[in-house]
Amino acid sequence: MQRVFNRLPTSGSLPRRRGAFAGFIVGAAVPLLLVELFIVSLRGYAITEQPPQVYSNV
Repeated sequence: MQRVFNRLPTSGSLPRRRGAFAGFIVGAAVPLLLVELFIVSLRGYAITEQPPQVYSNV
């Protein structure tokens, strides 16, 4: 268990690793944004929006 705690970053090493953290965030966000853009371009509306109603309820 002590080896696990020794491998965790300390507060002094976080500024040195900011590039790795930024790369992780960009690496996770960019594919999600590209998929959303692709879905919107195909469907015409986003994932969270309701599809446009084609037929009336009357």
